[in-house]
Amino acid sequence: MNSMTRRAEQAALLQKSDRFNFGRAAYAIRAHVMARLDEKAATLAAEYAVDFGAPADAGAALLEAVRLTPVKHFVDGEHVVEEGEPAHALCIVISGTVRVEQDGHVVRRCTEGDSFGEMALFAEATPSPGVIVEGGASVLRMGRKELALLYRRAPLLKPTLRALYRQQLLGRLLPPTAALAALREHELATLFGYFGVSQVSAGAEVVRVGAPGNVLTIIASGQARRGRGEGAVDLKAGDVIGEEELLRRTDFTETVESVTSMISFTLTWEALTLVMEDIPGGMERVRQRLDDRESGAWPPPPPPPAEELEEVAEADMVEVLEDLDEAGEDGFDERVIEEILQERQDRQAPPPPTRPA
Repeated sequence: MNSMTRRAEQAALLQKSDRFNFGRAAYAIRAHVMARLDEKAATLAAEYAVDFGAPADAGAALLEAVRLTPVKHFVDGEHVVEEGEPAHALCIVISGTVRVEQDGHVVRRCTEGDSFGEMALFAEATPSPGVIVEGGASVLRMGRKELALLYRRAPLLKPTLRALYRQQLLGRLLPPTAALAALREHELATLFGYFGVSQVSAGAEVVRVGAPGNVLTIIASGQARRGRGEGAVDLKAGDVIGEEELLRRTDFTETVESVTSMISFTLTWEALTLVMEDIPGGMERVRQRLDDRESGAWPPPPPPPAEELEEVAEADMVEVLEDLDEAGEDGFDERVIEEILQERQDRQAPPPPTRPA
């Protein structure tokens, strides 16, 4: 078995671990095409089309789109996408690793089968995070031309792909501090299906002060600003707008305006209540999380550093042993305690340096 065939088999196994991930499906198809396993690539494309809710004959369109999509090779440190550049293509890593950066911070790393640039599925042009290659990579760039070809030949794939990536993006975007994060993973997966997608032009109002809090917004791409003047707060991808107002059923107290063109995911009060009818105790858990967040009980404080944990453990051990000694249990005395603590200290001490021969 040569390396290309082995890569194709590994790609198919990777897709099986996440059957509804379009990036991994496209990666597996392209890997089989590159290994000249055309018959197997056609079979897999038909299977994947069915997984995505389309008929098996849509597999031919999927295979053609993946086959015709160009693959570009990048060297270490090269930008696949410059930060702020409009998203024009859905990109899938064929080999190597890339890191996604936003405002100087690494958002995530992508390896074989992972995708980025998903905003190209939802809007004409929105700012992208930066994508930088680590050590060299090959990236399949499915632009608007290839997507249009795919949708024209297999129209059912368009809403399916948008739904798949909406769920993946919301899973990454929703911060753990959000009240909605109190829901379990499968409950959130159901809820994400009820989010709408909205494109907002630069300078438009996202919400207006005094308006009823009937909608929650999660920024997917672009930037916004809450309030005006010195007290204004800049918002970016992953920030949640209107969660408290939606759950408390109150009016918005500040206006939020888009700074750049934006894509956002929105959840209405009607959609939220509809989903919560099928999630036992869901609304109560979400509102309790909101109460805990406002009172400072959530999120919990981070654990102490390892050094502090060792000191606490040693102090607890001394206290227990002293209690036993006072009670006369097991014959513990101060000498035994000192020996035990000395043994622990000896085990934790670094070994002495060895002399060269």
